[in-house]
This record gives sequence, structure tokens and C-alpha cells, in this order.
Amino acid sequence: MWLRQICNRLGVNIDNKTINEWSSLYENQNWKLYTDVPDAFNMAKMLRLKTAIVAFIAKFMYIKALKSIIDKVDLLVDAFTFHCEKSNPKIYQEALKTFEDKTRTSRYNRKRKGC
Repeated sequence: MWLRQICNRLGVNIDNKTINEWSSLYENQNWKLYTDVPDAFNMAKMLRLKTAIVAFIAKFMYIKALKSIIDKVDLLVDAFTFHCEKSNPKIYQEALKTFEDKTRTSRYNRKRKGC
């Protein structure tokens, strides 16, 4: 579990009840796309452009919000994907390299060497 891993890395021992309550706060968030996102993705696909979403939060937190456009997303990237943070410019370089990779077998979360 994502939250437990954070606590472990910080050296914080936390009980299951607290983890479950903390997790429910994230799970109950109603993440939404900006209103212009579906139109932007439709236009990008009409222009035959590749699309990517680079997120700074864990996938379980935003995947439901992407339901309406997921078929138009060529690559989902979060900090776990390339083992670096969104604030690190190398995450975008790695995303672009993925588009150039002609042999990739999966369009979601291809593992690469970390940033």
C-alpha cells in the first residue's frame, strides 16, 4: 500500500486502523478532469497526436477521473512509472523516449531506468 510505504520510508510505525482511515480520505476524493480536457484529447486524436498524462499523485487517486478519456491516452506517467518526481524534467524526457520506443509491448506504465 502506497501510504504504508511512505510511512515506512519515514521510519514511522502506524497501525492498520489509522492507515485505513487515512486511505479512505484519498479514496473518497472526487477527482475530476478540467472541463476542457475531453475536448483537448479529442482534438489531439483528430490531429493524430500522441497523448500522455503526467501526474504527481498515485494512479489509484485519479484513474476513475480518466474514465471518459482513457481510450485516448497513449501513456500514463506518475512518479512510480520512471521512479522520479513530476518536478524532475527527466520524467518528461522519459515519457518522450517511450513514444520513440518502437518495441514497447504495453502502453501503460512501462518501467524504465529511474531519473
